[in-house]
This record gives sequence, structure tokens and C-alpha cells, in this order.
Amino acid sequence: KIGQADYAREVGKGALKVIEVYNGGFLGQIAQYAPVIGIDILNKTLTSVGQGSATAPVSYTSERDIAYATVRLAVLAAQDPSCVPDHIRISGTNTSWSHLAELLGKELGAKFEVKEVDDAPFRDKIEKEGDFVSALRYAYGMGHVDLTTGTANELVNPGEGLWKWDTVEEYVKKTKGLSAA
Repeated sequence: KIGQADYAREVGKGALKVIEVYNGGFLGQIAQYAPVIGIDILNKTLTSVGQGSATAPVSYTSERDIAYATVRLAVLAAQDPSCVPDHIRISGTNTSWSHLAELLGKELGAKFEVKEVDDAPFRDKIEKEGDFVSALRYAYGMGHVDLTTGTANELVNPGEGLWKWDTVEEYVKKTKGLSAA
């Protein structure tokens, strides 16, 4: 991705503003991919990767919020390219596996357990096979998808004056406790 952005900047010769947007996970896909990322609704268990990973913040942004932010960045960059950094982070909502377990418990009226598993097997799969799912789960557990600091949220949506960011709390309610899982 970085190579593509550098290439676009080179080809654009300054006439094209290239902005790399980092948005964390897609909020609207948690339910769809719940079993793959360690969320087992049937057995009321969330499994995070790594010691202490249950409380690691994970950033998610809804697809709608990503679209709004992208449009806003385009408008801002068209008005004054220097006001928009080349690399930005947006974070519509944040959670941890522990917090998500609480939300699911409230929504479904059951206690959810959070288990932390050793990260070594995941690191092995990443190194030996380049396994994307293992890399994603490892990144979540190690806090690498915590985009809560240094976001451009205020740049694109000052004081939530243009729209309200979607939250994980709303998403859990809307999906009736990730019922799509």
C-alpha cells in the first residue's frame, strides 16, 4: 500500500494530493466475521490473542463513517491540500474483547467469558504461512489496531458537527448481539 501511495505521489508531481487513511476494522463486519476473529456467540466466549490482550483497545469505523470521512478529506484537500496530512487515522469507535463481552452479555442476557490464548501459534502461522486471519487476531490482541491517538476525527468531523460516528454499542444493539454470527 505504501509503495502505491508513493508511486501516486510521484506520478502526480504535486498536482495530486494522496492521502492514506487508516481506519481500523470495519464495524459493519464484526457480526459477519465473528467466529473467524474469536467471537463465539453460541458458547458465549470471546478469545483474544496474547497475555493481557482482553483489554487491548481495538478501533473500528463503520463503512458509512469511512465514506463520510473520505468525502470530507477530498473537500478539505481541494480547498487547501496543506491542511490535510498525507497519512491520517480515523477511529469511529473503540472496544476491547472485555468491553465487547459486556455489551454482548447485556444485549443477550447472558454472561460472556473472555479467554486469552498464547500468541506463539499465531506468530508461527504468520511467519510460516503469511496467514491473514492470524495476523489480524494478533494485531488486535497486541494493540496494533488501537488508532485512538492522533486521529483526524476532529479534522473531518469537528465536534461531530457534520455527523455522529457509529459506535460499537449501537452496532451490538442493531445486530441484536451480533445475530448474524
